[in-house]
Amino acid sequence: MTTALQAPAGTVLLADLTLDLDPPALRQRVREAVGAPLRRAGAQVELTVAGVHACLAALPADAARGSTGVLWTSRAGVRAATATVLDELCLRNEPPLPFDFLATQAALAAIPLQQLLPTLDAALYLPWTGDEALRWPRMLQLAALQLGRGQHALVLCGTVEPGDATHRCRWAALAPESL
Repeated sequence: MTTALQAPAGTVLLADLTLDLDPPALRQRVREAVGAPLRRAGAQVELTVAGVHACLAALPADAARGSTGVLWTSRAGVRAATATVLDELCLRNEPPLPFDFLATQAALAAIPLQQLLPTLDAALYLPWTGDEALRWPRMLQLAALQLGRGQHALVLCGTVEPGDATHRCRWAALAPESL
């Protein structure tokens, strides 16, 4: 069950959605989002792109557009990719495969996000290993700070959790209350 998100003071929650996708459905969503398959992208990047695309589509028609920030986090994505690279290096005594190494770089999702969202002005990956109950409140507070300072008209926040059989992400869109 997904807990309801509370928009911080001074902000309004415009969208809140969760996607559960198997690998073929994820590839299809990414193809729809960017018009072609992403090359050399791991599930974490694909899930970020698919989630941002779905979140943008869920916005009300009258939602403010303009400077956009994207904040996302993952507990397992980078950790799993790093474990793969360490396995290659330490257990198999082989150099890591380039795409496995790229999967450890979550911030690389900003490249296809810029293509998808021309108004993207800031993209920040926030690694998370802390208390799960604090993950969303802290991310939403950071978004509220950016909105309150007038840095963005919209901030998208997401959690991205690649899995073996099912990939899951949750995305929310925040805007300043005054818009």
